[in-house]
Amino acid sequence: MAARVLYLIPSGIIGGAERSLLGLVAALDRERFEPMVCGPDGGPLASVVESLGVPFLSLHLPREVERLSLRGARSSFPDALEAVPGALSLYKAVSSGVRELRLDIIHTNGTKAHVIGAMAGWRQQVPVIWHIRDFVENRVWERSIAALGRAAAVHIIANSSAVAASVEALGLASRMEVIPNGVDLKEFSPEVDGGGLRKELGIPPEACLVGMVGLFASWKGQQEFLRSAAVLHDRCPGLLFLLVGDEVYRTDGHGAFRETLIRQARDHGLGEVVTFTGYRHDVPKVMAALDVVIHASIRPEPFGRVVLEAMAMGRPVVATNAGGVPEVLGTDGGAGLLVPPGDVSALTNAIMRLVRDETLRRSMGAAGRQRAEALFDIRFHAARVAALYERVLAA
Repeated sequence: MAARVLYLIPSGIIGGAERSLLGLVAALDRERFEPMVCGPDGGPLASVVESLGVPFLSLHLPREVERLSLRGARSSFPDALEAVPGALSLYKAVSSGVRELRLDIIHTNGTKAHVIGAMAGWRQQVPVIWHIRDFVENRVWERSIAALGRAAAVHIIANSSAVAASVEALGLASRMEVIPNGVDLKEFSPEVDGGGLRKELGIPPEACLVGMVGLFASWKGQQEFLRSAAVLHDRCPGLLFLLVGDEVYRTDGHGAFRETLIRQARDHGLGEVVTFTGYRHDVPKVMAALDVVIHASIRPEPFGRVVLEAMAMGRPVVATNAGGVPEVLGTDGGAGLLVPPGDVSALTNAIMRLVRDETLRRSMGAAGRQRAEALFDIRFHAARVAALYERVLAA
């Protein structure tokens, strides 16, 4: 009989972490495991989960709990205390569901899910796995969560060694395993045609197109990319730029960031060469339309999923050398170029090197595809997670 696994997630949107979770759920062996996903009502995640033939269980987040996300990194310990009544209500709902569904494993994604999942699993005697996809700070709040994890005997997956190092500082190393994210190599393939997207956006097939794909946020480096584009526009006539994404997470202070980027492009005289597409579901076609993919985050990225997807597509990458990104791209320069975070000059020079050398673009793209096939096939990822499930169940 298949083991029942509940994936608990605190967000209904689809960002990099959610795409990684969806890939795992899709690749999981259904003869051995029966997945179901539980997350907030509203947002596009539910329909995508259900399109995979997996049940989606809606969960209402109390306002004071949701407010923690809206305050983003500025959430404080008093904010958390204010959310306690709502969190207890949420815990009771999840605990009741765990009991009624007769679950075998709770697999949590995101801090709020880790807390609620650990409490519910402890109460119902169901093993819990925390999938940590972001850096963990060593503050009072995080130390309290770590203590809960030790008490509930949770198992931990870290998506990169960089993330694992931050978790180890909280004394959770003994129950942790690093399992890098995977990518569907059939969905993200060099065979995907980006010509239709170029036609849709009015981009000539012969133009060299450089772009960024992902969440719009100040730390993601879109402003640095546009500053680089302003220099490249003068040095490389005919070069075009694409910014794909939007402010999916509506955190405080970022409500007008997209408008800030549009204004910055206009002020730099880039209105005719930079295209803003908004959020798109057809990421493989977007990648296929690009000649060079840019990852410009100015602070360490926990993993760097966009880098991996570009590699799988056979596209050369220019990325910042911090966090988990070097683990994905490699440090030998074969699949792409690494630059210091926030260094616009280095970013510009790296992009210009690739723009001016088509042969180098092709060789790096091929090397990236080979690296993705060797290390990051979603089937490898799902197999390693399944092996952890088996060990947890056997214990």
